[in-house]
Amino acid sequence: MLRIFYFKSKLNFSVEEKTEKFLKDNIALINKLRSFFIFREFNKILKQPYVNLTFNYLLYTKAIYCLKSLISGILFFIEYKLEIIDPDFFFIIAVYLNNKVFYDFSFPYNQRIKIIKLVALLKQKYPFLSNLNKFEISNLQKKFLKTGLF
Repeated sequence: MLRIFYFKSKLNFSVEEKTEKFLKDNIALINKLRSFFIFREFNKILKQPYVNLTFNYLLYTKAIYCLKSLISGILFFIEYKLEIIDPDFFFIIAVYLNNKVFYDFSFPYNQRIKIIKLVALLKQKYPFLSNLNKFEISNLQKKFLKTGLF
C-alpha cells in the first residue's frame, strides 16, 4: 500500500478509481506494518519530486493518520505548499512540532543527535513557526540546505 504513495510521489500518476476505493477502505492495514518499514518507505517518499502532492494524497486517503507523530509535520508542509521538501528539513520541522517522532520511529543515532541540536537552535530563533509565512519558511529551508544551520 505504501508503494502507491511512493510511486505517486515519484511519478505523480493518477490512481485508478477501484484501487483508490480499495486503498481508502483498507488504509488501516498500514497500522499492522512495523514502524521501521513505514519509516523506510516514508524516507523514500520524501526524496521524490512530487512529495507535496503525495502529502495531500495521504490526507485525502486518510493514510496520514497511520503515520502517528509525523501528522503535524505533514500538515505543516501541506499548509505552506512548499514544492521542494528536503528530507532532513522535514524531520527537523516534524520533531519541532511533535517530539514524539523519536518514540514512533527509530532514527540512526547520528541523525537523531543532529535533529535534536537543530530543533533546539530552531526553537531558540523561532519560538513560533506559525508566525512565519510561506516565503520565510522557504527561505529558512534554503538557508538550512546551504549552511546546515538556521
